[in-house]
Amino acid sequence: MIALCIGTLVYTGMSVVAGRNGIMAYEQLYEQNEKLILKTQELQNTCDQLKLDYAELQSDQARIEAQARKLGFIHDGEMAITIHGIEEKEPEMYDTGTVIRLSEITFVSERTCKIMGLGFFAVSALLMLALDLRKKRKLIIQEPEYEAQQI
Repeated sequence: MIALCIGTLVYTGMSVVAGRNGIMAYEQLYEQNEKLILKTQELQNTCDQLKLDYAELQSDQARIEAQARKLGFIHDGEMAITIHGIEEKEPEMYDTGTVIRLSEITFVSERTCKIMGLGFFAVSALLMLALDLRKKRKLIIQEPEYEAQQI
């Protein structure tokens, strides 16, 4: 009976700690969730900034003119002059996000947990049987002690 309890305890312990829905798998899923939350927040911030820029380009005349000049447009009567040799400031590029590759969740299969439980059951049962036989052998080998003298 004790061997059965040991085997069951090992099986249950392995399932809870390293099984498919165990603590280790939960930790891995939690880390992946945190990465996704951070990436979602970054993309939301980029989206908010783009919405703000879009709204400004829809209504702010100075912003529209500045953007048109960056693109090389000029007013009637103006002349465009290009100066070479001066480093031009890079236009602001928005990070549109990168593909997040989530890693496989590693865990010990249910089959392995069961095999380990059965293995510990078998080993503990054999050890207990061996100890039991050893005790019985000692009892059989010992000569009986009599209190009264034999004739």
